[in-house]
Amino acid sequence: MRMVVDYRRISKLIKPIIVALPRIDNLLNEIAASNPQFISTTDIYKGYYNVKLGPKYNCLTAFTNPKTGVSFKYQCLPFGLDVSAAGFLYIMALMFKNKQKFSYCWYYVNDLICCSKKIRRSLGTPQKRLRHHQN
Repeated sequence: MRMVVDYRRISKLIKPIIVALPRIDNLLNEIAASNPQFISTTDIYKGYYNVKLGPKYNCLTAFTNPKTGVSFKYQCLPFGLDVSAAGFLYIMALMFKNKQKFSYCWYYVNDLICCSKKIRRSLGTPQKRLRHHQN
């Protein structure tokens, strides 16, 4: 059994976030042009659920169990809001916007792709960057 929360009415009230999804062919061309010796990928599993909602917004995600009458509020961005995917992509864009420092990292939906000529740079820095933004 799976719980489903219908957020269509809330989605109509929220101003849409418009974020362009990177074109996969451009992404692959950039990776190939960097001539990497090492490529590492990280799947940011359930990325939406890693975005914390502030108290101002988590009340909008409240729902009540009809059998028990108990109310719940999401503490993190729930899957199902129209802005969830775009919001997550926006956060990824902010995290990796410094192309000078992170010219070897690309993101696509919930995947992080890192390339380098040195294994340490390919594996180490992106994880540090993600940990830094964890809070």
